Amino acid sequence: MHSPQAWLGTLVFDNTVAQYATALVTLLGLLLILVLGKRLVVGASARWAARTSSRFDDFVVKTAGRTGNVVFLTLALYFSTLPLEMDPRLRACLKNLFVLA
Repeated sequence: MHSPQAWLGTLVFDNTVAQYATALVTLLGLLLILVLGKRLVVGASARWAARTSSRFDDFVVKTAGRTGNVVFLTLALYFSTLPLEMDPRLRACLKNLFVLA
């Protein structure tokens, strides 16, 4: 009888299930860090910008606040899949997606 964790070593598209699970956890962790980091930085910057008379800092804060979660998802997806073995064409597509984001 196989051990309960034996399925983690199963190969799927040249990577083990454990490698995919690690990539998924990395993706979710990076996404959480980026979204929460944005909230903290934009919130603190907005409070600081409200105390100044310059409109430039208000513009910068507003622009940073518009950075969408799609950009963060793209970044997290790119970095979380770096350790995975994949076809060079797929890797090139992910790299191009990263550059476009």
